[in-house]
Amino acid sequence: MEKLARAEVHFGAYGFTTATFYRGRVFAEQLEQRFTEGLGVPVVVPSLALLEALAFLKVKKISVVTPYPEWNNQTLKTFLNDAPYEIVAFKGDERPKEVAQKNYLWHQSPQEAATFIKEASHKGADAIVLPCTAWRTFEVIEELEADLNIPIVTANQATIWSLARRSSIEYALRPRGTLFAT
Repeated sequence: MEKLARAEVHFGAYGFTTATFYRGRVFAEQLEQRFTEGLGVPVVVPSLALLEALAFLKVKKISVVTPYPEWNNQTLKTFLNDAPYEIVAFKGDERPKEVAQKNYLWHQSPQEAATFIKEASHKGADAIVLPCTAWRTFEVIEELEADLNIPIVTANQATIWSLARRSSIEYALRPRGTLFAT
């Protein structure tokens, strides 16, 4: 962290979503604070950026689609259950462990990810949450919103949006989805 601090960056982002939610919100907040103190600039972590984005959009009910296997999904559910959102649908990688480990869903192309997301039920949700910074869903946000008629919030999008808000440049960025349009 000391070497990165010498680069004199203005903001930072940590890009490993599971590592920011697996021990709960308090841990995520402490992690973000440790990075902020270590770099001497504001740092955003994906799980907290997702929660911040959902609050900004005034979302109450969420549909969650992940490329994660069972352990990650159970841990994510615990993290989200501590937030003020009702999970109305949740879909993760349901393939047998030995199959999933040979070809993780986060290795999908954006179009494969979009197909997987579109197959899930989102009935009653105010927004669809797509965690995982390694899952290439950022490229298909606009397509998904147009096809599903619901705001999409991805880990990468929320992290970029949070950093942009902190630096007051959110409107200079090329918008991706409802989150940037509001």
